[in-house]
Amino acid sequence: MRWGLGVALLLAWLLLPNQGRAQLGGPIQVMTASTTEQWIWQRLRAGETADLNTRCGVTLDPRANDDARWRDPCRQVSAKFLEWLLTGPDWRVAPAHRGVRMVGARVADPIDLTSTDVRAEVWLIQGRFEREVWLDRARFAGLLSLGGSVFRAGLSGNALQVGGSLFLRDGALVAGGEVNLAGASVGGNLDMANARFEAGVNADSLQLGGSLFLRGGTVVAGGAVNLIGARIGANLDMSGARFQAGINGDSMRVGGSMSLRDGTVVSGGPLFLLGASIAGNMEVSSSRVEEGLVANALQVGGSLFLNDGSVVTGREINLVRASIGGNLVAVNARFGTLINGFALKLGGGVFLFDSTFSDPPSFIAAVIGGGIDLTGATLPGLYLSGSVINGDLRLSRGDGAVPTWSAGGALVLRNTQVLAIEDAAGAWPPVLDLKGFTYARLGGALGAGAVDMLRRPAEYYAAWLARDPVLARQPYEQLASVFRATGDRDRADAILTAYRDRERNEAWRDGKCWNTEKPWWQRPLTWGSEQCRNAIWLGVLWATIGYGIGDGPFRIVYWVLGVTLLGMLVLAFARPDPARPRGVLWCFGASLDHLLPIVELNKEFSDYFHDPERTRLRGWQLSYFALHALVGYALGFFLLAGLTGLTQGQ
Repeated sequence: MRWGLGVALLLAWLLLPNQGRAQLGGPIQVMTASTTEQWIWQRLRAGETADLNTRCGVTLDPRANDDARWRDPCRQVSAKFLEWLLTGPDWRVAPAHRGVRMVGARVADPIDLTSTDVRAEVWLIQGRFEREVWLDRARFAGLLSLGGSVFRAGLSGNALQVGGSLFLRDGALVAGGEVNLAGASVGGNLDMANARFEAGVNADSLQLGGSLFLRGGTVVAGGAVNLIGARIGANLDMSGARFQAGINGDSMRVGGSMSLRDGTVVSGGPLFLLGASIAGNMEVSSSRVEEGLVANALQVGGSLFLNDGSVVTGREINLVRASIGGNLVAVNARFGTLINGFALKLGGGVFLFDSTFSDPPSFIAAVIGGGIDLTGATLPGLYLSGSVINGDLRLSRGDGAVPTWSAGGALVLRNTQVLAIEDAAGAWPPVLDLKGFTYARLGGALGAGAVDMLRRPAEYYAAWLARDPVLARQPYEQLASVFRATGDRDRADAILTAYRDRERNEAWRDGKCWNTEKPWWQRPLTWGSEQCRNAIWLGVLWATIGYGIGDGPFRIVYWVLGVTLLGMLVLAFARPDPARPRGVLWCFGASLDHLLPIVELNKEFSDYFHDPERTRLRGWQLSYFALHALVGYALGFFLLAGLTGLTQGQ
């Protein structure tokens, strides 16, 4: 009886229409499948794509949550069938190189492929996955494409291994949870272009043999893109994407270039690249970074571009101790934050022309292999203290364009080294700090602009040096040495004289040596002030020997001539007038002899002034010639000091 009932049930099952459940068999596993799943299996066994859009007669948008047609039985695929399909069949039945290609499916229950092995290529595109998808520690031998599909409860691929490329592109959407690729390994490219991720992307410690594409309209919201410690074998392309919670690429390694071009927007958090390494170029072009760029110790093998209309605001652009093999190019960009390049090492030059800065860029203690070009930039100031610049400091390219400086803007060149200066009229800011600033030439390193700069009068350069509000000797001596190197000793001497003039004027002013609160006839000198004494001393040096600079010591000749003539006139009133009969020349010689210290021109002159009985000279004349002799000693001292350079140490 029981045997007969069993036979009856078996016959009933075999005679039922083929629309309930059917069996799929293989050497590995046997399971029950729906009509849709049978159709999928038959297509895959034939090496063809299982396109459910074609089977159901309509192509649906996977993002259309309210479209009831997604619940049509012709699209339903169970998670159990999919798991069996990817892990169970012997792929000697269906050609392995064709793989699993399924389009437009809906999976309503969770998919768990944790720690499984998938030997075929997998294309699950333009589908909907309503529940969790776990790919943790799964191993896909070939390519895995999830392009255009929607994942309503996140996508977890922690430690996932993909032998080929991983595609999550072409309108793919991951909501309800993050894309977790922490520790994943992908042999080819990871392509996430033109997709949307509503809870962030975690690719911490990702190992990628090819390129990572987050471009072409990709949106990452609800969480940052985490690439901490990632290893990307080729390029990282983020062009045209929107990152609404920042990007963290600390300690990341990129074997090619990193690009944020064509309208990329990074907001909601900084672009972190602390300790990152990029073998090629890093380019931020025509894009916005709204919370700053934090890139301490960043290493870029090529050049760093921040240009073509790019805008960086928020936190500073931190390039502290970064190393860039090529150039730092910030052309035609706007920076609403500080560029901090402390101890930056740069193989090429810094190009800031035609860009606008809200805060003074700072490249303190930097080593720059090329020059710095500020042509056309709008700057509130610039700090280059302690930097070594193995090229030009260029403030004009020769086309008339010069930087625009804010009122009170300062260019700080304290202890900075450059090869040459190239400028144009109106190129310098109101304030300069030139102490310790050294350079070898005026005009470009290749000679551009040199003729014009070398033809400018000394007064121009004196005014340039005067832009430094704190007087120091070194900037004047530096410029004088440059003129001497060109054989222009006159302008070199004029620059050193300008320094002494300024020193004298500032000492007089700061010592308040002339009280302007009283009428001029009631303005006593404040002799007790050291600054006033210094001002008077410098005034005497200027008057007697021209500070001892250049031909200045020979100014003493005019003093000797003048004092000698004065002494000659005093002798004209001698009593009882024995001098006048001897003639004007004799009186001139006697006056000169008495003026010259140590030297005796004629003993007759010396004997003449020895007149204790005052038979030849009156008392006031004797007093005058005593002073006359003292003046001679003083003039001799100043001449000696000027010729030996003693006054240059004052």
